[in-house]
Amino acid sequence: MPGPRKPRGDPRSTKITTDDTGTSAERVGAELPTSKEEIEALFGVAFADAFNRHSLVPGATIRDLEQLPPPHVDFSIKCARADFLELGEIAPRGVEFGRAAAAGDWLDVYQFGYWIYEEIVRAKGDSYDRKIVERTFLLLYPTFEEFFPNDTLIACLQSICFWRGTRFADVFLYWGNPVEPASAPSLAWRLTHLPRVPPPPETFKGRKYKNLPMARANVADGGISFEVQLGPGVPS
Repeated sequence: MPGPRKPRGDPRSTKITTDDTGTSAERVGAELPTSKEEIEALFGVAFADAFNRHSLVPGATIRDLEQLPPPHVDFSIKCARADFLELGEIAPRGVEFGRAAAAGDWLDVYQFGYWIYEEIVRAKGDSYDRKIVERTFLLLYPTFEEFFPNDTLIACLQSICFWRGTRFADVFLYWGNPVEPASAPSLAWRLTHLPRVPPPPETFKGRKYKNLPMARANVADGGISFEVQLGPGVPS
């Protein structure tokens, strides 16, 4: 039976169409279910597909996902590099900077990156026996539009994971629509075991970005526009 309801974002895509009658925008893809187990099942399967298609870890594939009940990690898997898959949703809606981002404010890359690391990566790594964690892939995923990643945030997370370390076998980030993957490209990044040493996390101090909410876009003939309030800081 599905578990309790949980807050859910809207990872659907926005399709922009321009023809002889003008320009229109529509949300495509289905909404997420409401239970934690159902949402994690969707993202787990979607990530495994992206992991295999994009060869995120050369020579490794993920097969035979089996969802496990609490208090266990989320999935058992068959993979040369790991035996388990744990999921963590990126949704800092209960903290001040997250509420500000939901209201349209800029996200501080360094602050956001460290929140993800401390509240998800490190916290989940400390929640299970070390032997389990060392054979577990951690998957980070956003569902709320205001917390979708950009390239600078991904680079910052890679830097933090490298310089601060992680107990997990590997850490990944997935961004896409797991309900209808064909509605838009799905993207997945490997945050650990990098081919080169990243710059230190402090490099990302002062970097900011803002996700423009497509659901609030102004669509008119010939294009699409947003009302954006510019704030202090250096947009990335």
